[in-house]
Amino acid sequence: MYLGVDYYPEHWNENMLNEDLDNIIELGSNVIRIGEFAWHMMERIEGEYDFSYFDYVIAKAKEKGLKVIFGTPTATMPAWLAKNYPDVLSEFEDNTKRAFGGRRQYCFNSRTYHKFSEKIIRALAEHYKNEKGIQYISQIGTGNYNEKTSRLYTDLSLMTSKYEIGEEINGVFNHLCLGETENHTDLLMVAPHCMISHIFKYIDEQIELAKQGKEAYIGFKCNSVTSKKMIDKLIEASQAGVQIDMVVRGICCIIPGVEEATENIRVLSIVGRYLEHSRIYIFGKNNPTVYISSADLMTRNLERRVEVAAPVLDEKLKHKLLTMFDCMLRDNVKACSLENNGKYKRIKNKNREMNSQEYFFKNDVK
Repeated sequence: MYLGVDYYPEHWNENMLNEDLDNIIELGSNVIRIGEFAWHMMERIEGEYDFSYFDYVIAKAKEKGLKVIFGTPTATMPAWLAKNYPDVLSEFEDNTKRAFGGRRQYCFNSRTYHKFSEKIIRALAEHYKNEKGIQYISQIGTGNYNEKTSRLYTDLSLMTSKYEIGEEINGVFNHLCLGETENHTDLLMVAPHCMISHIFKYIDEQIELAKQGKEAYIGFKCNSVTSKKMIDKLIEASQAGVQIDMVVRGICCIIPGVEEATENIRVLSIVGRYLEHSRIYIFGKNNPTVYISSADLMTRNLERRVEVAAPVLDEKLKHKLLTMFDCMLRDNVKACSLENNGKYKRIKNKNREMNSQEYFFKNDVK
């Protein structure tokens, strides 16, 4: 467990550093956070970076066994930035500029501020890239963040400290701050430019397995399926012999069970006490690749919006999602099956009663 303090040694005489650190340790702290207000020291002249002072501070902290969290220095801009690029300053309601030197005087919408912020952060990360202490804690959800409707929606949320995922998420937000979108990722799927291509890659892998006579499987849970590109790809997979299960709450423009086209596709819809809202992508039967996602299989989600799907790499969590998906497929209380005539039919069988929503509500899925 970390217990720390914000520490800004640049505000004090340098000869106080050792005493300050000793006092912090005496307080029972084991970590310090530095750097948020020191952009002026790291880049005294535009484009010239100097982190030597903080190299010294970090070395002293390490000597005393203290961990260090290095905050990005964008909380206060250097004087040259405000002087040379006045558009970085925010304005009052009467359109007069804020004066440099105050707190929070920068403009959140300034593309210039975004650009210089990215430059100093990249320089900081490059300088300390060999430090083992750079960490990310990332949260990826399947769509709904409204505190009121969350009582009714079913969603999934992943918290992960995996560095590679955090690094890619950081890249997504860096691009968004610049009014751009991500074009390349290795782990994440990010719409509109590199989600559908990733999904197609995984589908193609299952198609190849089916052609080799091996077990091939795809599972999707989402709200709607309307993307013609995706529908055509799923038909191709079905024709190759890939078994496809889909839990689609709402609009589904793919008709299952059509001979020589979608005979290997099954579509269920679950409408119950809660609004089904989570998205799950499953590729493969043995040791499958599993993603949670914010995107439905719709053109607007895959090609027009910024959406993110994240891999579930922890085996326990992956097993939990697969168990949940299996429960949905076994639902014979609230589930309906989409027939090849385009109509839905309530699932009734002699199997043990399974109301998947009530089961998830009452039980901790292992």
